Amino acid sequence: MSHAVLDYMAEIEDSSEIYENYDVGLELVNAYVCIGPDFMRDVYYEMSAHSGFRVTPDRITLESLVSSERKSLRTLVKACELLHYSLDHLNDLGVYHRPSLTMIITVISSYKDDDLVERTVFYNKWAKNKSTIALLYAASTIKVGDQVLLDKILDGEIKATDFIGVFDVWLGRARFFCDNYLSKLGIKGIEKDNAKALRFASQMPFETSFLDPREIDFLRRNFKKEQQFKSSRSAR
Repeated sequence: MSHAVLDYMAEIEDSSEIYENYDVGLELVNAYVCIGPDFMRDVYYEMSAHSGFRVTPDRITLESLVSSERKSLRTLVKACELLHYSLDHLNDLGVYHRPSLTMIITVISSYKDDDLVERTVFYNKWAKNKSTIALLYAASTIKVGDQVLLDKILDGEIKATDFIGVFDVWLGRARFFCDNYLSKLGIKGIEKDNAKALRFASQMPFETSFLDPREIDFLRRNFKKEQQFKSSRSAR
């Protein structure tokens, strides 16, 4: 958000050529006509103006900071995929375990996948990101160009113009997952915390992305009652 504000203001200043031909009148036009008092009041000063923006990391540093979370966030997304699939397709409680966070983590551990974090790290990252779980998962389901939205965010280079066309879909899918899936985990406050940012969004139903029969079979076996958990490196 900080970079979006700075990019927008720089674009206005660049187009006015104020750097080459400084003029007080031109500065006033930039601030009060092109940028506008609403933007200055509701965005620029609301974000602490220069005091806030001077501590904003550059895009290269931002990418490094965000990328360090890539593995853990992808594990959170995998947990959401398992919750989504199990509630839709493994809902016969006479045959399959009821999905819970503990159950889902146990299944994730059985993947034996080096691209997923271990149990102790997972719980820490889940607690840290629990109020944005629905948004993270929804972002992983939306294609933007040749990438999914979540990967573009984790690259640290995303701009509003990249995702504005799918913004309603992003919020709508997050609301759908929050209301119909996170709510089933029985974790106090998680639905309410995620819904805060989604209160104006309308649900947009979507299906899980599981298409590989091997992974579907893997999940059925590992969610099934009275089954030993079987690891798999190929169930992805």
